[in-house]
Amino acid sequence: SAKGGGAPVDVALTLVAGDALAPPSGARPIQPGAEYATVMRDVDSFGNLRRHYAKHNALRETELALWVRTAGVPDVKLSLDACARHYHLRGAATIVVTAQPRGADKRRSRLVPRRLSSSISGSDDDDAGPPPFDD
Repeated sequence: SAKGGGAPVDVALTLVAGDALAPPSGARPIQPGAEYATVMRDVDSFGNLRRHYAKHNALRETELALWVRTAGVPDVKLSLDACARHYHLRGAATIVVTAQPRGADKRRSRLVPRRLSSSISGSDDDDAGPPPFDD
């Protein structure tokens, strides 16, 4: 079962540029109000959505903030670790993308370096220890 119970479902998102978003390459900026439509699973994190939008538009991921827009309610900044289910987004939703100072969200990569297997030779002898380093 997915986070929050139930099978994952698609959410149609319209991302709207809330600011002029300038690519670091010096290419033409994305103008405020420019829309980008995409679909994501309701269990995918908003960090993945931000990464996808940044890559699609040649922007720096760390310089973007995401906000959910709901009629009659002030925009709410989205947590990058949360998903659409956390905010009860279903069917279709509007996400506003704004510029923020680089690193303002203090988000660190969730990737943790893994220790490689110490057995290069493929033997089952775990007591042999890691192979020596050659300088």
